[in-house]
Amino acid sequence: MVHKLKKELVDGKPIKLSLGIPEVDDYLRFLEYRCRPNIWLSNGHDLQIMLLIMLN
Repeated sequence: MVHKLKKELVDGKPIKLSLGIPEVDDYLRFLEYRCRPNIWLSNGHDLQIMLLIMLN
């Protein structure tokens, strides 16, 4: 299964990130309030790549 990073944007700014895995989504919510938006997006993308490699 391919996990794609889903982003919800409002006025061009991300308000929610999800990969469809509850534990990973919880971690992304945790990071949302502790990181700047660009770091938050980078972590989401990095998690997507990591899952792609691990699950193949």
